[in-house]
Amino acid sequence: MPILYSCVARGKNILVDHTSSNEGSFSQVASSALHNISTSSDYKTIYEADQYLFFVYVKSGVTYLCAAEKDYSRTKAYDYLLDIIEKTESYTVSQDSEFTQQQREEITKIMTNSSGKPVNTKLTKLQDDVDELQDIMIHNVEQILKRGDKLDDLMEKSDLLELQAQSFAKTTKKVHKKYWYKNARYKVILGVIIGIVVVTILVIIIVVAT
Repeated sequence: MPILYSCVARGKNILVDHTSSNEGSFSQVASSALHNISTSSDYKTIYEADQYLFFVYVKSGVTYLCAAEKDYSRTKAYDYLLDIIEKTESYTVSQDSEFTQQQREEITKIMTNSSGKPVNTKLTKLQDDVDELQDIMIHNVEQILKRGDKLDDLMEKSDLLELQAQSFAKTTKKVHKKYWYKNARYKVILGVIIGIVVVTILVIIIVVAT
């Protein structure tokens, strides 16, 4: 299957796009994806929507995107984008605003006629496998980092609970010590009173006996 949709965008603004299929709302999906695409550095990535893959290549602050079915070669898709980049880079570098009508027509023609650079089938398959493995590894690293953030939160909560437990233990010891002293004092006072009573009784008994 061929490339079904392609576009060139700066930030969230699609400068020019082209579609060769009426199957999906590619332009809407692309517009939505652009909100999540950073253009601060050059890189490439893949987004998945329904049964389609959206291949993204960011270069010099400009986003180049194309859509194809899931079984389409990743290598061919990126070769297609590289071909467009090479043929339109002079437009995107010199143009800070939207393209003129003539530029849009020229880029659309390039998108229509471009088929990517010719590649060897075996090498294409191998490169696709490598790219897929790379995507899986990146995804796994992102998940690990997310779990790492959650672990950090748990560690912070655990440390806080530990501090609260230590504070509670200290407070408990103070209260226990305070009441121990208070009970000891009451026992001493009670012992003194009993002693006085016993002595008084003994005195009375002695006096009566004599």
